[in-house]
Amino acid sequence: MKTKSNTNNATHEVTLASLAQTESETRHKWSQADNTKINYKGYVACAARFLDDMVSVWRKRHSETGVCEDDIDTDLLAQAFDNPPNKYSVTALLNFLTQKCFVEQHGKSTGQGIQAAMARMWDKMDGQKYAGNHYHFDKSTGIVTGNPARAPSVKEYIKCINTKSSAKGAAAVRHHADAMRIEDLIKIIEYSKHECSCEELEKSTVSAQELMQMIKYGLARAFFTLGFTLWTRNFELCGLQACNIEWDLQGPALYNVPYFRVHLDGRKGWQSKQGWDGPLESNYYNIYAQPDSPDIDMYTYLPQWIRLLETYTTHSLHRGGAQYRFMFAPIGR
Repeated sequence: MKTKSNTNNATHEVTLASLAQTESETRHKWSQADNTKINYKGYVACAARFLDDMVSVWRKRHSETGVCEDDIDTDLLAQAFDNPPNKYSVTALLNFLTQKCFVEQHGKSTGQGIQAAMARMWDKMDGQKYAGNHYHFDKSTGIVTGNPARAPSVKEYIKCINTKSSAKGAAAVRHHADAMRIEDLIKIIEYSKHECSCEELEKSTVSAQELMQMIKYGLARAFFTLGFTLWTRNFELCGLQACNIEWDLQGPALYNVPYFRVHLDGRKGWQSKQGWDGPLESNYYNIYAQPDSPDIDMYTYLPQWIRLLETYTTHSLHRGGAQYRFMFAPIGR
């Protein structure tokens, strides 16, 4: 019985060398995504720089005191990430993880990425001599077997990093901005007044450049003082509408102190009362003048911004050209 040959494919001579070359190229190209390769390369390079800096500091301290702390051999420590790995490889990796995840406060993804990158580096070192999930250091011979990035102490430390990153409430690591201090706000308002005074915001006839300055600094003063007074987040302030403010109110007799009221009902989590930032409920705020604290006086800056906004509305800016021509252009022009 004859078999039908495939005449569409060219016949190539297959050798062990060509197969090995193809296998090597395939592993290099498809073993990891390109972005992963770039990230791992960055982690390894960063670890090497960290080790160089740490060794330099320790050598300087050793030259000054004559004694290196913990009897560390800095020459051997400097080779911790080289081939072959040595007794300081695990220590150097743990120090690098500590720097990135606890000193610099990076999250668990950074810790996991560092471990994976270093593990792959040692997996590929000297063939696959150090590949695998087991690690052992023979103190008598100074020989390392297995992958230092998979040492029990490293695995345990990664668990610590994961636990720290999963902490909630007050123990959680915050990566968002800190609340603004009153000293910082006062400096910002003073700078704003220097660039555009309160009197300039009240001008009715201005140039286009002056108007841009008025809008920029008027909005900033209103926004900053409103957020500081109500102690709220920026995105919550962006949802504030004119219908949320009651103007020209007066307190009870005898004093009849004037104020206006702000109803903040778009607060984060106020409906479900969930989240680790605490339940933030809809609330009313009575805003009074603060003559003793003029730089945080929302009672002054918010109405000033509203007046400016009503004078130069988006409608007048958007349609102003056409309206001007119909209303004021000379006849025939």
